[in-house]
Amino acid sequence: MYARPLSPDLGAPAGSPTLLFTASAAPCSKPLWFPKGVAPTEQLNLGKDPLFTDGPYLVRSGLGPLFMLWSSFGEEGYAMGVATSMSGLVQGPWVQQESPLWACNGGHGMIFTDGQGDSRLVFHWPNDTPNERVKLVPVSITAHGIELRGDISHEDRLRRPGGRTEMLRQSRALPGASQGAVRNESEADRW
Repeated sequence: MYARPLSPDLGAPAGSPTLLFTASAAPCSKPLWFPKGVAPTEQLNLGKDPLFTDGPYLVRSGLGPLFMLWSSFGEEGYAMGVATSMSGLVQGPWVQQESPLWACNGGHGMIFTDGQGDSRLVFHWPNDTPNERVKLVPVSITAHGIELRGDISHEDRLRRPGGRTEMLRQSRALPGASQGAVRNESEADRW
């Protein structure tokens, strides 16, 4: 995952890209695999067993920590991990959560907070064209991280439409009450 600073009007690059972290830094990130006899097209220029960082989204807890949701491949298909900036800045250093926030074939997550102050993770699920749909899941954002809230339905436990049912591996429970998402309005936003 790279970041590149932008000009104050956000209209142009204002420096070189900076490496924030690699997919291999996250224990839950696994190489993209292809079934036996299937290979990606040459135009993709992929190596054997490639690791991906994809779909970053930054969110700051009301108490200050900066988190990044990002997507990659995991044990159960496309997954979303969470990284925490130890400095509170985009430049990091970033520490990866041990378990994915969402492990079962969904990705490109973002968080929004509605008018009542409830935060929701919104993402595409399942990661199976043409079955992808918008998925909304309640989340809490605390000084310690992001956690899924409420009961996860039977539907959410399906690995793929028509596939076998697997329990969603929950990320570690994070202490603290929901504080809602607060967009970082500082100079670091230009990164």
